Amino acid sequence: THLSTIAPAVLLVVFYFKDKRLLLGALGALGLLLTTGLFSEQRIIWPVFFLQLSIGVVLYARRLGLNRARIAVLLLLALLLAAATLLGSQISRFDKNPFPSVAMENDTRIGFWPKLVGRVIEHPLIGAGFGRSSMSKAYPDLIPPENSELWHPHNLILNYGLAMGVPGIAVLLLIWGALLKEYIRFWRSDDEGIRMLGACGIVLVIGVLARNQVNDMFMRDAAMLFWAFNGMLLGLGRRKMAFFAPAPATL
Repeated sequence: THLSTIAPAVLLVVFYFKDKRLLLGALGALGLLLTTGLFSEQRIIWPVFFLQLSIGVVLYARRLGLNRARIAVLLLLALLLAAATLLGSQISRFDKNPFPSVAMENDTRIGFWPKLVGRVIEHPLIGAGFGRSSMSKAYPDLIPPENSELWHPHNLILNYGLAMGVPGIAVLLLIWGALLKEYIRFWRSDDEGIRMLGACGIVLVIGVLARNQVNDMFMRDAAMLFWAFNGMLLGLGRRKMAFFAPAPATL
C-alpha cells in the first residue's frame, strides 16, 4: 500500500533535487519497499508499480533522452519483470494454500463485485452509511460463505457507492479528477521543476487509485500519507507557479 504512494516520491527526489545523499536514500527506501512487497505476496503491487513506472517514463521521456524505441524496450523489460514477480507471488501463495480459490482466475471477487454494483443500483441516491463495515451490517447476505474476508467491497469506488450511493461515487471521482487536473496544469508549465511536480502528482494519483481497485486500503495511515504528499506537491507547485508568473502590467 505504501509503495504506490512512496514510488512517486522517489521519482521526485531523483529528478527534482540534486543531492546524491537524497538519491541514495530514496533508492534504498524503494528497494526496501520492493523487497518487503515481494515477501508480502500482494499481487496487485506489481501491475500498479509497472503502471506508475510506465506513466513516469512516458511523461519524462524527453528529460531521460529516450526515443520511442527505447521507451518500448524499457517498458517491455519492466513488464517482464512485473509479470515474473507477480507469478512468483502467486506460486508462493498457492504453495502455502493449495486450493483452487487461490488461483487468480477463481478469485471470489470476480463474482462478488457485480452483486455490489446491483445493490448500489437498487439504492442509487441513498447508501448504507459510512465506514468499511457498512456493507457487512447493511447487506450481510453479500458476504460469500466460502470467503468471510469479503466483509467489505475490496474496492474503493464500490465502497463509497455502498456508503453514499451514486452521489458518493461522483464526489469521490470529482475530488480525484480535481487533483489530476491541477497536476496536468503543472505538467504543462514551461518551468522544468513545476513539470516534475506535475509528473510526480499524476503518477501518485493514478497509482493509488489503481491500487485500491482490488482492496480498499485508502484509510488511516495510507490515506493520511497520500493527502500529506498531495499537500506538499500542490503547495510547492502553486508557490513556484506564482513566482514564475508574469508581473501584472502597470497602468
